[in-house]
Amino acid sequence: MNKYRVAELRKKRGWTQEVLAEKANITVRTIQRIENGTDVSLDTLASISNALLVPVSELFERIDEEAKEVEIMDMSKTAYSTEI
Repeated sequence: MNKYRVAELRKKRGWTQEVLAEKANITVRTIQRIENGTDVSLDTLASISNALLVPVSELFERIDEEAKEVEIMDMSKTAYSTEI
């Protein structure tokens, strides 16, 4: 199971789950699932990373699947190379 830092990053900004859900355009229940360790799609993670203004890779404390780690690192590079 992957370990997420979403709750930590959200709380650092002083946001409730409801605020993050609204900014990421996803449901509060999805935020709750992520914060409880349930895996979600990369699209959902991209929405959360955009709301928090961090690369997708920053949302993870630990990534257990090597293939997913490679995909996430590639996604993080792409997101930031287009912004610069």
